[in-house]
Amino acid sequence: RGAGRELRALARAMGGKGYRGKRKNRGKGKASGDQDADEGTADGEAPRKIRKSESERARNDIWREEPGSWERTNDAYEAYYRRQRICPEDDFPKLLEALRTGLPIAIRINRMRYGSGSLCERLREMRESCAGDPGREQFAPVQLSWYPHNLGWHWHGLERRTVKKDRRNVQLKEFLLQRERCGLISRQEAVSMLPPLFLSVEPHHDVLDLCAAPGSKTAQILEIMHFPPEGK
Repeated sequence: RGAGRELRALARAMGGKGYRGKRKNRGKGKASGDQDADEGTADGEAPRKIRKSESERARNDIWREEPGSWERTNDAYEAYYRRQRICPEDDFPKLLEALRTGLPIAIRINRMRYGSGSLCERLREMRESCAGDPGREQFAPVQLSWYPHNLGWHWHGLERRTVKKDRRNVQLKEFLLQRERCGLISRQEAVSMLPPLFLSVEPHHDVLDLCAAPGSKTAQILEIMHFPPEGK
């Protein structure tokens, strides 16, 4: 309020009409046909949103469908890559089959966070408890042997969509979600972990990432700079 009075006094001194600040009743100026518009209310009351009906809302329950019902063919997509001649014609069906195969869910443990060592131990225990059981084998985490300090893990029998939408994976989903929220792990595909390793950054380097979205590789580079790979 004090700043507002000073601005109004300054405006009057300069011959202006004064500073009025923000208007109330913001919703009155919007079109009545807009479903997202604020509904006009009595003077002094805060505007309230008009809710869309269920039939008008964008469908957001497609994830409830079974994984086998998802279409994984696209004629235009296949024709484009066939024209690129990125592989011999005889190998093109194999390429398409590989592209249709879901990538296994993978995580990268943040070594700079407290509890990273105990989490690695916990994952090893999960691996041992699930090994040899056909019904639980898919829940056994596998260590990525090529990732430094044993910080990379993946579930070879599960893909991201399966973990997110299959009710049988509720406990695993919650286990990962809790540790992701506190910054202990990053959900990152194994193929995405490779570029920062090939960059060979050192603690004294300056790195500018001009294409960071959502930034998993950037976070990985920061971790590598604080804890460089073994042998360096």
